[in-house]
Amino acid sequence: MSSIIPKPVIYLTLGCIVLFSIAIGVFVYAVKAKRAVPGSFNSTLYGKSDEVEPFNKDTDKKEYERVMTEYLSLTTMANGIYPVDTTLVGREKAMSNVKDIGIYYWTRNLEILDDLKQIDLPKQLVARVQLFKEYCQLNKECCELIYKAVDEHSTAYDEKIEAYFTRIDAKVKVINGG
Repeated sequence: MSSIIPKPVIYLTLGCIVLFSIAIGVFVYAVKAKRAVPGSFNSTLYGKSDEVEPFNKDTDKKEYERVMTEYLSLTTMANGIYPVDTTLVGREKAMSNVKDIGIYYWTRNLEILDDLKQIDLPKQLVARVQLFKEYCQLNKECCELIYKAVDEHSTAYDEKIEAYFTRIDAKVKVINGG
């Protein structure tokens, strides 16, 4: 006895169900990632403590503030990739966004934070910049894994992606002094 529904329709339906499941999973991760952004401008620049050592040179302070302003702008752009659309229609655009926006801007943030090695920062800010580098690296690695999951149409990376979001949230708490 043959089936009333043609096999290609069955396969297409099953494929859509798998992709829809991936889309739901990535959307949930994206919602969590969207929250994982360090606090306000001033608290991001200097932290909660008002007792940051003074800069040795006014030019160092201006350069630090310039780099951190750029850092915050790039962070906003990098987080703009969420939610990631993993449907058949949106998959290619999502992959492009993750690679060309998310991964690109997290990498660029790491580069500009390295520029701060050239100036004489107070000790507290050296430690703070290191936290921002760790935050950027986690986000970059997370985006790379999301890209891989979408490219492979796979939910196999869901737990690892969730672990990245947990680590990113924890890093934000440390940055925000919590």
